[in-house]
Amino acid sequence: MFKVQESYGERIDRFSVEENKYRKYSLYCLWLKLTTFLGCCISLYAIHPNYASYRIIIPVIFLLGYVVFFVFDAECCSRSKSLRKKIKVCSDELAGMEGDYTAFANGKEFVNPQHPYSIDLDIFGPDSLFHRLNRTVTRHGSTVLAEKLMKLPDSKDVVIQNQEAIKELAALTDWRISFLTVDYMTGNLDGLSQHLVKHKYNTLSFATYLSYFSIGLTLLSLILGVFGFISFSFFGLMLTLQLIFASFVSKTQKKANNHINVLHKEYAGYLNIMRKIHVIDFKSEKLKAISNDLFGKKDSSMAAFKKLSTLLNLFDIRGSEIMYLLLNGLFLFDIFLIKEFTKWKEDHLPHIDKWLRAIGELDALVSLSTYAYNHPQNHYAHILANDTSDNIITAHNVCHPFLNSEQAIPNDFTLKKGNIAIVTGANMAGKSTFLRTIGITYLLASTGVPVCAEEFSCSLVSLFSSMRTTDNLCNNVSYFQAEILRLKQLTEYLTQHSHTLVILDEILKGTNSKDKLNGSIVFLDSVSSLNMSGIIATH
Repeated sequence: MFKVQESYGERIDRFSVEENKYRKYSLYCLWLKLTTFLGCCISLYAIHPNYASYRIIIPVIFLLGYVVFFVFDAECCSRSKSLRKKIKVCSDELAGMEGDYTAFANGKEFVNPQHPYSIDLDIFGPDSLFHRLNRTVTRHGSTVLAEKLMKLPDSKDVVIQNQEAIKELAALTDWRISFLTVDYMTGNLDGLSQHLVKHKYNTLSFATYLSYFSIGLTLLSLILGVFGFISFSFFGLMLTLQLIFASFVSKTQKKANNHINVLHKEYAGYLNIMRKIHVIDFKSEKLKAISNDLFGKKDSSMAAFKKLSTLLNLFDIRGSEIMYLLLNGLFLFDIFLIKEFTKWKEDHLPHIDKWLRAIGELDALVSLSTYAYNHPQNHYAHILANDTSDNIITAHNVCHPFLNSEQAIPNDFTLKKGNIAIVTGANMAGKSTFLRTIGITYLLASTGVPVCAEEFSCSLVSLFSSMRTTDNLCNNVSYFQAEILRLKQLTEYLTQHSHTLVILDEILKGTNSKDKLNGSIVFLDSVSSLNMSGIIATH
């Protein structure tokens, strides 16, 4: 633990020294810019009375110096800003390791009382597992991370691929810190893309073959008019006709321009992330697949953004009245520009969902790998083959990840398929904590994250828990009724899944001791015939 804290502290010191250096450079540049600007003005004033061509070199030198210092100052400011962001990332990590997670979103929007286990295992909300894991910088990354915690994989290969990706990213500390400096993005690029896919632009049926003929005739009339072969008025007529044709799509042009502006603004936020991903040559299978989804030759996200930027620049070029008259009068510029944007939509919009999903997947993996890096004492789980192993869980010195390592008491635990383990003890003896320890450790192991145990092996099964049943007075649901409904949900869940790890804490607490005992025996006898293994705490 101390080693990681020292590492973040060392980085903060290094980044602070560099940031101070660039801040000083920027201050020097401020004075140098002022000096060169004044030098340019004074030298121009000095050569005015007795102008000589060779004297102009002096203000030109001052002007070039000003430009050089201006560019260098901009670079210094950019690097200083980046370093300040890195310092904040490291400071937030140090605070998180001390138990202060206020810098990170807690995922309260993902709370679902009907979920099979998330409420009982403290997955979402303040000081939850999500709160401790989450470092995502995009809305999609936050959603993917929540999905990883709410839906366990059923394939051993998936978990192993996650483990390899997390190991690789955990080793790329400086790159992860740089990645986490990206400002959080809440845009709705996927929703916008779905809307634009359905939107059709009216570019006029004539904007194919006749447009080329019209443009050719206009340019020919200009050339012939210049050399006096025909009256120049014919060129004026063709110019007017083309401006009229272009005006037919003026509303469409404005709409397309607005769409490009919004798309460009949304894309700009993701471009910085794409650039950071693009410079890394990933080795693990999962990360290489993500990179291929983003930068495949046929549908590269970077190429799509560059093309979109070009289209936006072209729309800006025809913004002035003179350029509008020239470009549309001579070349029907707006019509072809709309056609180019339509083609861009057809080529790239269908891939946006895939790109955003890939970015979200990597974003979530960065969060998980940061957790792995921050807990070097943890170990990766060994995933057992479901068809050959009789064990669901084998744990040695397992602890709850929320507890301080000095306070946590490690335990050993083994659960075989089809068995039900009974955990007994007095109130406040730690039964519920132990159940949550097994549940949350199993969840982390299935996600591919290293767990707080010296050894942990598990088979991949479904997970269901009932530990925090509450009444609902607004819906006239008593505590006992809520328990019955939860147990009914469990029974239905067991019939729909191949094998399930069930975690129950003091079932039927809402009735007297005798009925509780009899009811528990009947319930366990009925569910034990289903495909499940369980851990149950009781007095």
